[in-house]
Order: sequence, then C-alpha cells, then structure tokens
Amino acid sequence: MQFESFKKQFYDVLQDLVKPLTEVAWSLKEDADPDPDISESLYFSFWIIGEAMSISDGQFNIAEAEILSGLKGLLSDNDFTSPEIALEDQTSRSEELWQLIEKCAYAEPIPLVWLKIYDAVNKTQKADSLRHLYLQFALVIANADGSIEPAEFAFLAELKKILYGDAQELQDERTLTNVVDGKQRLDSEARPVEEALKELESLVGLTPVKAEISNLVNLIKINGMRKERELPVLPSSNHLVFYGNPGTGKTTIARLVAEIYQGLGVLKKGHLIETDRSGMVAGYVGQTALKVKEIVESALGGVLFIDEAYALSQEGNDYGKEAINTLLKLMEDHRHELVVIVAGYPRKMSTFIESNPGLKSRFNRYLDFPDYSAIELQSVFEGMVRNAGLVLSPEAAKKSLAIFSVAWQSKDESFGNARFARNLFNSSVAQQANRLIALSHIDDNVLSTLEADDIEL
Repeated sequence: MQFESFKKQFYDVLQDLVKPLTEVAWSLKEDADPDPDISESLYFSFWIIGEAMSISDGQFNIAEAEILSGLKGLLSDNDFTSPEIALEDQTSRSEELWQLIEKCAYAEPIPLVWLKIYDAVNKTQKADSLRHLYLQFALVIANADGSIEPAEFAFLAELKKILYGDAQELQDERTLTNVVDGKQRLDSEARPVEEALKELESLVGLTPVKAEISNLVNLIKINGMRKERELPVLPSSNHLVFYGNPGTGKTTIARLVAEIYQGLGVLKKGHLIETDRSGMVAGYVGQTALKVKEIVESALGGVLFIDEAYALSQEGNDYGKEAINTLLKLMEDHRHELVVIVAGYPRKMSTFIESNPGLKSRFNRYLDFPDYSAIELQSVFEGMVRNAGLVLSPEAAKKSLAIFSVAWQSKDESFGNARFARNLFNSSVAQQANRLIALSHIDDNVLSTLEADDIEL
C-alpha cells in the first residue's frame, strides 16, 4: 500500500522534473556522447538506493523484492519483473556487484546533480523535490516488512546526509551557475516579457523592486517607440545596483532582469553569469585584468552579476581597484552587449559606488531589497514545503510562523531572510526523517506531513 501511495506522488513530482532534467543533461552532453536517457538515469539512481536499502540489514525479503520489481515500470514501458525473479537475482549477485552498489549508494545521484545545476542557474528549488522523493523511496523499502531495523536506520541517516548535507552551500551553487555559460544557456530562446513579469509578480514581497522594474520596462519600451519614429531617445542606463541584506532575492531578480532584457531586445542571449571578488581578482600583478576580461566575455549578450561588489573597493585592495578599472573599460567597449548588476549591503554599496567616478556615472538606478517580514518568510517556507510534495500540519504552521517572528524581531544586518527560511526547511525535513524511521507503520499521509515536532533549526 505504501508503494502505491509512493507511485502516485512519484508520477506527480516527475512531471515537474523531467523537463529541467532533460535541459541540463542535453546542455552538458559532449558531441561524442550518446543522447542522455533521463528515464534510465532516474531508474538507476532509485534502483541503487533501493538495493542498498534492502540489504542494509543483511537480509532481503519478498516485500522488498515486490517494490524493487515494480520500480522499472515507473519509468519505462517494460513489464514489471516478478518479485520472485527479483529475489533470485539479488541472492545470486556477486560480492563485487554488491560492493559497487554500496559504493554508488553513498554517492550523490546524478539526476540530483543535474537539478542542482538547474536550480543554481534558474534560482528554483527543483532539487528539493527529488531529494524528498529519494528519501521517501528509501523509507518505503525500509518499512516494507513492517518494521525498521537499526541497520536500516543507519543507512537512512547516511542517505539523508548525502541528499541534504550540502544543500546550503552557496559557493557550490555559484560554481554550478557558471557551468552553464552564454553558449550553454538552458533557455536559449527568449520567453515573452509578460511571462517573466508574471513570475516576478508571483514572488513573495519585494514590492519596491517590482515597481522599479516595471518603471524600467516601460522606459525601455517607450525608448524603443521613440527610436522607431526617429525621435530623440531618453537617456537611461541598463546597469543596476541592488542593495539589501542576504537572502532578499537579489540573484533571483537578476536572472529575471536578464530574461526581461532579452525579451525587450536589449540583450541577445539573456543569460546570467554570477561572480564575486574571488572570480575577478588574482593575487599576481597583471592577472586580475585577465580574470575580469574572461568573466566579462562569458557574460556578453547577458548580465554579469557581481555579488558583494563592495569588496572590490575596500581600502588597500589594489588588485580590487585594478578589477574595477578593467571592468569599467570593458563595460564601455561592450556597452551594447553587456549589462552589469552590482549587489551587496546597503551601506557598503553606497560607499562602493562613490569610490570611483566611473562607477557613479554608469550606475544610476538603485533597487532596494527590503528584509522579508515574518509573514513573508512564512510564505517562502510554505512554498518550499509545497515544492517538496509536503504539507504542514496546522500546529507546524503555527510553530514555523512563531520561529520567523522571533527571528525577525531580533534581526540585524546579517539576517538571512529567505536563506533562514531554507535553513528551517532543510532542518525540518531532516527532523521528519528522524521521526519517521522510528515508526512501525507509515502511510502516505504520515509520509507527506511535517508536524510541529519536525519544525526546528
């Protein structure tokens, strides 16, 4: 019965994941590689987890075999392998094959890596849905015989670390973002501006940002009309300054701005390249200019997003000043094919812009990213829960709102905003897993519900 419930959720979640998985797999495919088989990759990753889970307690039973025999049918048109054949195949496998299965089980699944790339580029949370699906499948296998043994508990704990351990590493996300450059952009075709604006409006909070982008879009459209009618074009800069505390959506908005610029004809590609001081400054004389030139060239036709840009102008940072001067020259050389967005804390960004007359002349449009309120953080958190195929119990919702209220009242400049909400989500999912593996019976409702006891950092 648990597997039947899992199958329904499996199909629902996979409908949302196949497209991004396909896009990333094809974008990373080398010319000599065969065409990626998404279904096969997904099947193999679930099969490895299921096989390793089933033998973690040193025995393999018919209930586990029934689940594994039905796994292939979830992702292909092939008939299910009978449980008896699955049981016979498993008992006859060589020790070398078991070692390979165990080794693969303790590695991050490839489809999950693909979705992390997609999330890094598009600032979505698709990977969370697959993480939860893997964990649910392992729980179904563990509970197939009606109880969860200590060895199975240990494997679930390790699997949880593999799936969620690095979900909060922002530097990894930044690295993944740069895997997909202007030549490998996932969405090579411009989508209508109205769609990007609709996504912008759907975001929680950010009222002043939405209003400013609407003004910017209107100005670009009017300038386009004036140009068509051979009238003087109104002066405007497409470069932007984003100022706000961490986790207020600056990178997400930068991606949408890139798409909007592409849709309006300002940019040809509309991709986003994210960097910071470490991506622009080298430790040797003459190397910084080369690094800046390389990152700018990768962003041509799109947006170069420089996070914590103020670090380039900190006192005594000669290499940082070299990076700024090189960037300003390249912005002029490529003024029709490059947009630069600089971002960081409000106070520090003001000092950064004032540090160089060239920056002040090129960056004259500022977007203020306010901190999320407790209610808005709750909305962000609930969106993460929905995307993972979960629901909050009423008590869990009350507890999470209380946590956000306390955190908001004591916030300072380092307050994490949406990152704080993500930390709470990741911790809650982990707590749910710890609670569930101690249960003797788990139905689909229990498997999909976060309770108040799960909601903690």
